[in-house]
Amino acid sequence: MAKSSLQIVCLPQESDSKLLAEMVARYKAFHLQALRLAPEAFVLTYEEQLKKPDDVYEHQLKAPLVKIFVATQTDAASSEESLEDDRSFLKSEWVGMIVLHGPRVFGLEVTQGRSSPWDVTHCPDSSSTHTVLNAFEIPHFHINGLFTIPAARGRGLGHDLIQAVCNCAKDLTTQNHANSVKLTVSVDSSNAAAKGVYAKCGFVVVGEHEIGLKKSYRYKEAEASQMRSALSMEQVLFIES
Repeated sequence: MAKSSLQIVCLPQESDSKLLAEMVARYKAFHLQALRLAPEAFVLTYEEQLKKPDDVYEHQLKAPLVKIFVATQTDAASSEESLEDDRSFLKSEWVGMIVLHGPRVFGLEVTQGRSSPWDVTHCPDSSSTHTVLNAFEIPHFHINGLFTIPAARGRGLGHDLIQAVCNCAKDLTTQNHANSVKLTVSVDSSNAAAKGVYAKCGFVVVGEHEIGLKKSYRYKEAEASQMRSALSMEQVLFIES
């Protein structure tokens, strides 16, 4: 796979019903593929996500406090043409994904990996909290769902996806006239590759927490003897004026 044939695209919040339907189909299929191949990167299991209707994926694509980035692969012959086509991501193979949530107030349930950030940014009133609560509060974004297909690994794509959401968070923070931004992520303690790539992007571990087996969003009492752990990682970026 040639690196020059890879592009990272932020999925648009599409209003055209036909294009939106195509996006929902591609996003759903790739999300389920990611859950099969890298279950440790997600809160829900493949079986749980498979039960969700297409409306859930449509609402996620339309959520005002969410930016979904995908990495696409095009062959050398069509790569130049793709740069001029703002819908080329629908024609290309998807090879990676990452999601940025915020700015919003995220509690410990999310930052410590016990709950999905979608619980916060996908709620009906999420559009009412676009900005920070006051001038002294640092805008907070949370990252989840980093995934690259096996054939695309080892080429720095994970790093590029993380940098894309970091740059997006910085741009949104600049629009809100803040001079710094906090990004957080919860990483499964056993996922050495994810820990490594986030560390290379400037994230540091701020805590480790036991969480229940991934049968639901939250810890179950019956699973106390079969716990797993997650690392809370974060980074504060400063915006140059």
